[in-house]
Amino acid sequence: MPGSLVGVDAVASERYAVPLPRRPRRAVSRTVRLHGEFTRDQAARLGAKLRAALNGFPSFIEVDFSDVSYLSPDACGPLLRAAAVAQRAGVGFVLTGLSPHDLQTLRTLGAQRLGVSFGVTPK
Repeated sequence: MPGSLVGVDAVASERYAVPLPRRPRRAVSRTVRLHGEFTRDQAARLGAKLRAALNGFPSFIEVDFSDVSYLSPDACGPLLRAAAVAQRAGVGFVLTGLSPHDLQTLRTLGAQRLGVSFGVTPK
């Protein structure tokens, strides 16, 4: 039958070796320590730190806000994107050292819906 592969042994017996990507090694945890003020101008720096922490998909990421003096809602985009990636990858994502104001900002933006755990430090 023209155009048919039925009965062609060469096609049926040929196998293709498809290399599968290695499963990334999972570290126990990673900590990202933040310092200073985080406004829209620092959002790119925050995003870079979080992308580096997610590299290799550790089992757990802690983002420490103990030394953050101000968190603007404009700077939370990279943080929420990282939390969404972590949730899809099965990576624990916890924010520690948050001031009550920072906690309220993140809750208003819906961070708890992304599986984020919070640790609050009175400031």
